[in-house]
Amino acid sequence: MFAANDVGRAKVQTGVFVHAPFRRYTHWSTEVAEHFSRGYHTDSATKAKAFITSMKNPNKDITVQLDAAAGRQVNENRQVLVPIIESVSE
Repeated sequence: MFAANDVGRAKVQTGVFVHAPFRRYTHWSTEVAEHFSRGYHTDSATKAKAFITSMKNPNKDITVQLDAAAGRQVNENRQVLVPIIESVSE
């Protein structure tokens, strides 16, 4: 349920909320503020939002957009080749 003790390429040491449950509720506000300011939290939150967005609307996913762009390029190339092939075959 919890992540490893270190995360990311730089192997940043994680604290509460990541590798252990939070139990010291008297220091809740300072611990939460510190956690939210960490780079691994903002990275994880951004990745989670991108994942949710891609699941809700798969057409906005970059891989789908790239596949669609490749398909359009194939069709455009075919349209360009048709007159060339017709002129050569005459």
